[in-house]
Amino acid sequence: MSVAWSERGSIERGASVSKAETRFYHSESRAGHGEAREAVIDELSRNLSVLGRLVTIAATRDEQSGAYRHKLAANYGTEDMDRILRRLHQEVFVTWLSLPLRQQQADVMIYLGALGIKAEWFDFRKMGKSCLPPTATPPEKDLFLLDLELIQGLLRY
Repeated sequence: MSVAWSERGSIERGASVSKAETRFYHSESRAGHGEAREAVIDELSRNLSVLGRLVTIAATRDEQSGAYRHKLAANYGTEDMDRILRRLHQEVFVTWLSLPLRQQQADVMIYLGALGIKAEWFDFRKMGKSCLPPTATPPEKDLFLLDLELIQGLLRY
């Protein structure tokens, strides 16, 4: 079931909501959703590396509940923020997987450089596991962890 359908269905089932109010809510909801997404993207763009963006998004996910929590939820709503971060997590993950290995290696170097950490001291596997989005398929997860393992090996020599 799509998000738009479930939101529309829940609003249209409300007996006290007129069609005009429903149209207004949907236009406001979409505008607010776009604003919220842009606010998150602006914040993520402070990371110079794709991996840094991935780590940042993954850090907003509560391991116990699986929900994404972000300070911007106070302005845009908890459910919208969860939905936005969930989608962005998958998008950034796929973006990183789509990079050639050489670019992934350069991206890791940018990420580690920004942190001031040497590759020898960094636990790539632990970080990698924490970055996996819940929507990732088993082959995507395996490829991501394998790429990080290869990059770790390349950086040590």
